Amino acid sequence: MDRPDPSSPDAVRFLVKLARGLHMYGTPAHRIEQALEVATERLGLPSQFFSLPTVILAAFGAPEQRSTGLIRVQPGSVHLEKLVLLDEVMKQLLRGEVSPEQAAAAVDAIEARPARYPAWLTVAAFALASACAARFFAGGAREIVAAAVLGALAALLGFVQRIRPGFQRVYEATAAFVVSFLALWAAGRFGGLSSYVVTVASLVVLLPGLALTMAISELAAQSLVSGTVRFVSAGIVLVELTFGVALGRAAALRLVDAGGGFEPAALPAWTLWGALALAPCAFAVLFRAQPRDIVPILVAGVIGFAGERFGSATFGPELGGFFGAFAAALASNLWARFINRPVAVTLLPGILLLVPGSLGFRGATLMLERDIVSGVEAAFRMLFVAAAIVAGLLFANVAAPPRRAI
Repeated sequence: MDRPDPSSPDAVRFLVKLARGLHMYGTPAHRIEQALEVATERLGLPSQFFSLPTVILAAFGAPEQRSTGLIRVQPGSVHLEKLVLLDEVMKQLLRGEVSPEQAAAAVDAIEARPARYPAWLTVAAFALASACAARFFAGGAREIVAAAVLGALAALLGFVQRIRPGFQRVYEATAAFVVSFLALWAAGRFGGLSSYVVTVASLVVLLPGLALTMAISELAAQSLVSGTVRFVSAGIVLVELTFGVALGRAAALRLVDAGGGFEPAALPAWTLWGALALAPCAFAVLFRAQPRDIVPILVAGVIGFAGERFGSATFGPELGGFFGAFAAALASNLWARFINRPVAVTLLPGILLLVPGSLGFRGATLMLERDIVSGVEAAFRMLFVAAAIVAGLLFANVAAPPRRAI
């Protein structure tokens, strides 16, 4: 196919749609800009892009004839299947197999695709992720069952956003309130239950650990504005969750006497590896990956977890995230280069077991309990672990560079 005409409006239309798609499906700002730069080189259209969490600025044409536009976007969530499909369109364009007009139409078709997984499976994945998290947090059988039930309830609350759009602004706080209230009420009413483990595990999908890690990654890539905005946004979500938990605990304590803390019963070591095998499957559904990618996601999760355990045992828990992220990113980069697929497919679920959202949540709750020193220490550990994970990703990208920007 001949080189496309850079003056064609189809080229601009495709670039705008590609920018929106990459943003909606959870691509960091610096990778969006890198992918668009590659596409503009193929199209022969001088362009510049500046990506923020809620807007993309685009300038097309030579400097003396440049037109600038603003693309308003809503913060999206990770959608690995559609990210893979966008990558396929980009590959076809770079090989000259499709025109910009055809590529733009393909992007529209990707955006219009129906959800692969039904709502009930999403709820089940949320429950499974919460149950696995309870095991990772040293919970016992009761904590695992309670976390699964309350995790499913938190997922069901998310569907209220479909009928009440304004509910999305208070979803995290409402879910935290309901979960913490029921966890503490059950601990006080029936006993033999660690309400803290159940609460954190039930809310693990909502904790902004991945957003915080992406924010630091963007800052390290010199996307300073986007990284700062994402960092503040993650902090706001953490505050909302903490507020909801505090309100739920206060309400529950008016109904029951929670008593002292409860130490969960220890489970056999094999249950930890069982949780490790199941958690990436849940993340694959929550991140809306293709079924064919579940096994690679599982392998990346196991490699990252093993690397984190090795690093923690050898150099301390704060540095374990570095080795886990390095191992997961290295394996993901090699896999992406070998089969020519986006590295995010395995990398994002692979590092989700490492992100420090629970540390930030613990720090905020400790501060609410007026244990300022311990709260600040937990918050510092959260930032250090997030920085260690980003460092691991950067070193892995040097050791085995990813195939492309996506």
